[in-house]
Amino acid sequence: FGSQVLAEQLSSNTLQQPMAAMKPMGALQPMAMLGMPQGAQFLHTSNFAASDQWAPSSEAQCWPSEDSAVLPHSDKSATRRRRRQRAVQQDHRFRPLLNSGSFTPNSVLAHNLIELLSSEGQNASTSIAAAVDILREQGVVRRLAFQPAGCRAVQKALEVVDRKAAVQIACCFQGIVSEAIKSPHANYVVQKIIQELSSEEVSFVVEEISEVSLDLACHEYGCRIYCRLLENAAGDAPTSRLVDELLLKSDQLVQRHYGHYVVEAILEHGLPSQQRLVVELLCKDMCAYSRSCHSAHVVEKALESSDDRQLLVAKLLALPADELAALARGKYSPIVLRALQRVSQEAAEKTQELLCSSSQPLHSRGQTRRHA
Repeated sequence: FGSQVLAEQLSSNTLQQPMAAMKPMGALQPMAMLGMPQGAQFLHTSNFAASDQWAPSSEAQCWPSEDSAVLPHSDKSATRRRRRQRAVQQDHRFRPLLNSGSFTPNSVLAHNLIELLSSEGQNASTSIAAAVDILREQGVVRRLAFQPAGCRAVQKALEVVDRKAAVQIACCFQGIVSEAIKSPHANYVVQKIIQELSSEEVSFVVEEISEVSLDLACHEYGCRIYCRLLENAAGDAPTSRLVDELLLKSDQLVQRHYGHYVVEAILEHGLPSQQRLVVELLCKDMCAYSRSCHSAHVVEKALESSDDRQLLVAKLLALPADELAALARGKYSPIVLRALQRVSQEAAEKTQELLCSSSQPLHSRGQTRRHA
């Protein structure tokens, strides 16, 4: 009975398809043999040869080549990287600098520039000149400075090239100094410019910093620029005017997380008049500044470095014994008392005498006892 029903179904017109409408069947080959992902369905090879396209099955997605638009995300990234590398290889400007296909073009350029700039021996001058020619191309310095490997190449160039070429490299940052300072990579290039060149040669640096003075001084990377300026050009007129303008807001600066580093640099490298302004500010409310987590370090630096430290010493030793003992119990203020004792033997003895005469304990309950 079953054979009879099957024969009737096979002879039915509704289940038959014209042979002319069917595509010719070619040999079926597994995807693994064709270099395709495992898990994909078998593919008709004659269709692939005719259309040069992989036809995705209903259960798995297939793709024709590395240039297809249907690649997964990770494979797309690898494809784009290979495309960029091929473009660089075809560009005659980068052809002498390519030695590894595993780097992106900017990393390759930076790596090879560092090699050229580090050359020694008879060919050193030729190699450095070749590196300078590449850096002179429009946009190269700016592009490299904002990248991890590139910023090291630009710093190396500023170190080894002649002064005229160094000024030309530095001038590439004219108009973008603020953006470069806020970059985690380019800020090192700006620091190197300040260390290698004079303020007259790169006057635009201080001019652009002055437009956003307080914001940069309180910035994570901007405070470093002020420290380099004070270390290398504190006596120059542009730097002096910049610091004088900044000291008008010194009461805010000493309380800021990164700003207090700038004030400490002023106390160590600034002009005597600038140091005195900071000391006079601290003397206005010595106890409050000594208790603050940021300004306490400024008071410590003033006691260690400032020429006017005796004003602070006199102010601290004039405090009542109980207030001095309260500073000894504080979280941050003990560093001020330890700096006070290091000023002189006389100051150390007077401090101990006041602490011993206090009616207040030198450490609070639960706090580890530590000597001031």
